Amino acid sequence: VREGALKVRHPKGDIDLEPLGKDAFGGAFPIGTLKFVCADDGDCNVFSIDDGRVQSLRFVRVSPTPVGPKSPG
Repeated sequence: VREGALKVRHPKGDIDLEPLGKDAFGGAFPIGTLKFVCADDGDCNVFSIDDGRVQSLRFVRVSPTPVGPKSPG
């Protein structure tokens, strides 16, 4: 929330979001409809975007796991 509005950051600037329902928001291109998927404990680690030809583009928060020791230098 900035300047009294919910916003999402995009490489070409910020997009204002408007509530559409529980855990769903609407915004200008290229966001369209943004829907959060939240667990029973309240953590929201997944969201999807629908905008015209793109439907259910899903983003999942992951924790990177190291695969081995760091290479020297």
